[in-house]
This record gives sequence, C-alpha cells and structure tokens, in this order.
Amino acid sequence: MKRSIFRIILAVFLVLGAYQLALADEVTSVQVTNNSGAAQTNYPVTFGHVFAPTDVKADQILTAKLPNNTVVPIQVDIKATHRDGSLRHAIITAVLPSIDKDATETLILSTSSGPYPTVTPITTTDLLAGSLFDAEVSLDVGGVTYSSSSRNLLSGGQGATIKQWMKGPLASEWLVSGPLKNSSGDENGLLRAYYHIRAYGSPGVVNRVRVDVVVENSWSYQPNPDNITYDATVSIAGSPVYNDHIEHYHHARWNKIFWWGTDPNALVRYDQAYLLNSGAITNYDR
Repeated sequence: MKRSIFRIILAVFLVLGAYQLALADEVTSVQVTNNSGAAQTNYPVTFGHVFAPTDVKADQILTAKLPNNTVVPIQVDIKATHRDGSLRHAIITAVLPSIDKDATETLILSTSSGPYPTVTPITTTDLLAGSLFDAEVSLDVGGVTYSSSSRNLLSGGQGATIKQWMKGPLASEWLVSGPLKNSSGDENGLLRAYYHIRAYGSPGVVNRVRVDVVVENSWSYQPNPDNITYDATVSIAGSPVYNDHIEHYHHARWNKIFWWGTDPNALVRYDQAYLLNSGAITNYDR
C-alpha cells in the first residue's frame, strides 16, 4: 500500500513536470556523482543553491530534468529572496530515477510559471510510525551516564525543542534539541544534544534518514564553564555507530553525520561560472 502511494506521488510529479518543461527556461545545472559504491534507484540528493536577481522570478518555480529530458521530481525550500522577490537561496531536493555506481548525472534547473503545487509533506508522524529510526547519544561522565534519544525528543519528551528546517513530499528536516539526563532524570548542566534529522521518502513512507548528531559544551551563562572529559557512544536504531573518548573544550561542539537506510553518498558539483555571475561569491580569474 505504501509503495503504491509512493508510485502515485511520483507519477503526479512526472506529469506536472512534463507539462512545466514545455514552458521552462534553463537557469543553471549541477552535476551529481554517486560515490556510494553501488548502483541505486530513487536516488535522493539535497543541496543549497544561490540564484542571481530575476533568474527565478517571484511568480516562477524551479523544475529539474536530465539531459535526455527525463523529468526529475524536485522540492524547493526557499530560504531567502532578493529585494524584487526573486529567488536568492534555496535548499533543493531531487530524486533521480536511477544512477549507476560511480556515475555522474547532470541535473538541469529551469524556470516555469508558478505557483508550486500544494502537496502533503513528510511529517514526524510518518518518521516515527513508518520507520524504526532513532539516534541516541550516551555520555559516560565520571561514571555517570547521561543520555538522549532523538525519537523521544521528536515525540515531545525530555524537554524537547523542535524547529522545522525543510518541509515537503520528498524530504522533511527537523532541528531537535534537548538536555542529556541520567537514570534519575537529572540533567547535565553543561552538555546538550542536538539532532538535525532529514527524512526522505514520501508522505507515509520514510525509507532513509540522514541525521547530524551534535553535542555542545557551550552554555555561555552556565556557572563555571569548563572542559569535560567523557566516553561518547552514538547509536542508530539501537546499533552503536560511533565510540570515542573525548576531552570536550568549553564553548565548543562536535558533530557526526550518520544514515539510517542506504547512504546515497552524493557529490554535487556546481556551475562555477553561474555562481560567479550571480554575485554570490567573490569573482576571480577563471
């Protein structure tokens, strides 16, 4: 049933995309390389992109295709606009139908008349009910264990703070934080865990998750800030994926990125000439 829903959503994207391609004007392109070591299907890639003023006008949307005119489903999370309302910066998520091992595909970004279609996004309910994903941090500080679970935080437990960063039918991301607590429920006053959780799939179906795990010792107004030494363990869905003995300096943080499900390991190369022409980066001798 869930796979059928995914196919229906994908079909809607393709039909809408085919219609929009007929009206599209090319803006720029990026190259996507599969560095995962294996061929993959329904291959997701997420990247930030800047745009020059008026290239993507306020009444336009972005579409994506391959050089052979294959329509690629795309999600655009707008983060900034120019003074005239045209797109300045966005986080773009695309799903390539398939890509071979070590292959490189060119993703062509074009404009079409807007607005973006109204779609159902992936939600925290989809993630919690539709997958076994959890990221857990456990810190042994002087023989006392302090821990945190992203699943509990996403459910609203452990004094969680949740902010949505991306929202759409291809990927949604939440920035989640909460205190590290011991078995008695006491918080560690200096350390705090953060999880940047990006779920891929479709509404009701989460098939892979990227999580950036962050641990901070950076509370500026906490009395007596100091370095802390501890043994750290990070687990994904109950399986340890990282262990280390850490001397954590005060006013500092560390982070590690992990995947639940298949890591696409995508490498994105931008059109450097376009970036220079956009004025977003300093010009240099080409």
